[in-house]
Amino acid sequence: MPGWRVATLWSAMLVLPMAPVVAQAEGAVAVGLPADVARDGVAFGWAVDQRSAEQAQAQALRQCQTANSAPPATRSLCRLVRTFRRACVSVAMDPDDGTPGFGWAIEADRAAAQAAALRACVDTAGEARRGFCRVSVTECDEAEKH
Repeated sequence: MPGWRVATLWSAMLVLPMAPVVAQAEGAVAVGLPADVARDGVAFGWAVDQRSAEQAQAQALRQCQTANSAPPATRSLCRLVRTFRRACVSVAMDPDDGTPGFGWAIEADRAAAQAAALRACVDTAGEARRGFCRVSVTECDEAEKH
């Protein structure tokens, strides 16, 4: 898979620490998932610590749709898939180009989110690549951190 898949997640991680810490911790996930991830990559966006579910949804969708390192056709597939509160979102993938391994999860805590994302990646990686899945990023909303 093209290196833009990893670059997409890294660019998203640079934006997340700038999010303000707020009392109402709302989160959301948006995904652009083509039929052939190995060929077309994946677009992924998420938000945590937003003041409202609507703000979280808008940020996650915007992040997914503007992941300039994902091809336009993949970005056009971005859809809001879930909102959450007091939880963690994690992404796992096979970091090699041209591989299908990709998974994400939302769970009550960091460890559970990472484990579930890894399982999802392993499920899509194919037998020869299962051992290469790695957690790329995990973010928790402010309410989960306490």
